[in-house]
Amino acid sequence: MSHAIDGAIEHPVALWIVGLINLLIGSFMVAVHEVWSADWRGAVTIIGWSALLKGAIVWLFPNFSRTVCRTCNRVGVLALGGVVAVLLGLFLCYEGFRL
Repeated sequence: MSHAIDGAIEHPVALWIVGLINLLIGSFMVAVHEVWSADWRGAVTIIGWSALLKGAIVWLFPNFSRTVCRTCNRVGVLALGGVVAVLLGLFLCYEGFRL
């Protein structure tokens, strides 16, 4: 898996697409769900703004983004981030669809 990520970040088009996806998802979330509260709805807003910011950083500073991705991939932060993302997704699904 780490070889695939290392290969993908070296291609400028792949990095551009990642930035575009983050910009689109972040923009959509910010436009549709702008709720600032101290519960799970606020977390959704923060995730949207984070995605928007990440997309802008990837587009504006591609070399910095490559360096950060390489470092995180070597240390194993990407695997930990995946676990955290799954747990956060499960929590938000529970809160959002609870009847």
